Amino acid sequence: MTQIHHWQSYFGVLDATHGGTRTLEQHAERHPNGMLDASPPAPGVHAKTKTIARVSGSCWIADCPKAGCGGAEFVNFDDPRFFCCSCRNVDFAGQPIAVKLPSDKQREQIEEQLLKRPDPITRHWYPDETVADLKAENLKEGVL
Repeated sequence: MTQIHHWQSYFGVLDATHGGTRTLEQHAERHPNGMLDASPPAPGVHAKTKTIARVSGSCWIADCPKAGCGGAEFVNFDDPRFFCCSCRNVDFAGQPIAVKLPSDKQREQIEEQLLKRPDPITRHWYPDETVADLKAENLKEGVL
């Protein structure tokens, strides 16, 4: 795997025959939860809640902030809203919530360090880590 996946790289391939990458609303419609609830996101963005982008196993994701949910979704860098297909953002009036993203420069630096790791499963980044932290981890593991 030669990239860190995100919404566009993952869904762009799946949706290419349909003219491009799906919207958040289309994704919610296509992915009902375990109770077959495919309710769409409510209009707007929930004003009081945010989630933060992170990298897990070579994928940019954001975690659902609802206590006990455990859901996560790919990050869309062109539309930084989060809608959990597991809980349908029920604790947030069904509205999408904002995703805090790293700057473009920081994202590039994070991905550069993670892509040096030969095993995609070891490519993780958390928002409290700096690029220097990733470099130090790489050196510790013998990854140059």
